[in-house]
Amino acid sequence: MMRRIVFSVGPMGLIVLASMMVIPFAFADQPSKRPSDEVLGKTLYERHCFSCHGPNGQGDGPAVEALLFKVPKLEPVEADDKTVELVQTGRGTMPSFAASLDKHDTRRILRHMKFEAPVEKTP
Repeated sequence: MMRRIVFSVGPMGLIVLASMMVIPFAFADQPSKRPSDEVLGKTLYERHCFSCHGPNGQGDGPAVEALLFKVPKLEPVEADDKTVELVQTGRGTMPSFAASLDKHDTRRILRHMKFEAPVEKTP
């Protein structure tokens, strides 16, 4: 035996229900004010990595002339936990970025490097 439960909604209740169904569709085509991860990755690379690693990760950034050591070329890498940890803690002459980048931003940079890295042509 099934029981049927009936709710009574007045005119105001119908207006509220209708608006709850329409409002999400009204904003569906609105662009996000937050930049995409791709844009953030590029912006963060330019802010934190470009000065040493240069525009394409070749170690030819504008700060290289003032450094006493050679900046290595960056290879496209996976944004895995090991690589994120390396960027966060630093290694060798590369400083730690834990104070200025969280792990999510570090992953955004690594993904940017993976997809924006120059492709070397083979003869």
